[in-house]
Amino acid sequence: MTPGARLLRFVRETREEDLPKPALEHARLAVLDWWGVTVGGADEPVARLLRETTGAPPGPASVLGTPLRTAPLTAAALNGTAAHALDYDDTTTALPGHLTAPILPGLLAVAEARGLGGRPLVSALLLGVEAASRIARGLAPGHYRAGWHATTTMGRLGAAAAVGRLLGLDAARLDMAIGLAAIQIGGVQEAFGSMGKPFQVGRAAADGLLAALAAEAGVTGPAGILDRDGWARRLSPAWDPARLDEALGTRWDIDRMFFKRYPCCFATHAAIRGLLAIMPSLGAVAVESVDIEVGPTALQVADQRGPTTGLGGKFSLTYCAAAALLRGHVVEDDFTDVAVADPAARALAERVRLVPDPALDETRARVRVRLASGETRERTADVAGHDDPADLRRDLTAKFRALVAPRLGEPAAARLLAALEHIDQLDDLRELQPRP
Repeated sequence: MTPGARLLRFVRETREEDLPKPALEHARLAVLDWWGVTVGGADEPVARLLRETTGAPPGPASVLGTPLRTAPLTAAALNGTAAHALDYDDTTTALPGHLTAPILPGLLAVAEARGLGGRPLVSALLLGVEAASRIARGLAPGHYRAGWHATTTMGRLGAAAAVGRLLGLDAARLDMAIGLAAIQIGGVQEAFGSMGKPFQVGRAAADGLLAALAAEAGVTGPAGILDRDGWARRLSPAWDPARLDEALGTRWDIDRMFFKRYPCCFATHAAIRGLLAIMPSLGAVAVESVDIEVGPTALQVADQRGPTTGLGGKFSLTYCAAAALLRGHVVEDDFTDVAVADPAARALAERVRLVPDPALDETRARVRVRLASGETRERTADVAGHDDPADLRRDLTAKFRALVAPRLGEPAAARLLAALEHIDQLDDLRELQPRP
């Protein structure tokens, strides 16, 4: 059996009871985190404008953070966009990029439309993440370096695999779903720092769902595409199909999924963590210079200089460093157009120098701050370490409340949190959607 066929068989045939408990727990946390950032992003301009554009015709699927229910494809597009609007959703180094944002919207839409429960949804998310991550590894590193937005390219494939699993597609139709998702691949890094980035994620969510639904209905596409080199080599010259089934069932890529502490590009997080660890909020006058050693991914996607919008600030490592040093935190309020235009932040950002180090990946950075007094402080930061499970759940619960309560109200946020903490026990996910 070929690697691609073996991977799809794994997605299709792995029994829920055979999925490892730690991986399932990580998937459950991913659902909780995704729900929070989606509700939190529902009032962002891109999410609001797209709701107005689509009109959200009535249907069975929820648009989170709103009272709307609409057609599954529309809900997937809107929820996928909202989930990524704050750039606060979970991330993985396998792409590098995000996977829950493009995969989960279609799963929720199908579950609500067909009255399905939480346990099969969590299992399908886990297996969809594995499929997308393995395909991404097969394309690495050339795919991302070529400027593709891997969240959307690989997200489409992961969404099609996950929804196909949830729908119970047979081998031939799951294969068709992947082929139909592959022919819709799109998404470029030029969108970073604009509304186009979350818009691309919403489209990936809808396209992956459409591919699975079309395959279920009998629409055909390119068969066996995961074992055909042509399409993959157009995406990356380094295509290695052997990675598709490498350590299948023994290594779980969801374990390398990280939950964001800061609402900005993940490639900025290690530097932010390092700066916050060594410096209090001290004001621009105290800093003479800042050197940040980072890897190639950070320089590729987070090197916007002098951003003029809050969205641009999320992809400006120099601005994020200035915000951390100047304000002693990096929170959503640091990414408004007004905050980014702050003269003190701009002046400090100009004293931040980025130093390339090919040995570093996006999880690590070295920071060095020289004060006007002549004192120098240094730190090496790594955001790839595994958190204590209890601490992680506590932090994600606090993050969820901070995102959801302002939108839905504290009582509704508390009820939703309690339900999501036991999502495996829900027989019908239509019961989850509270009203603002």
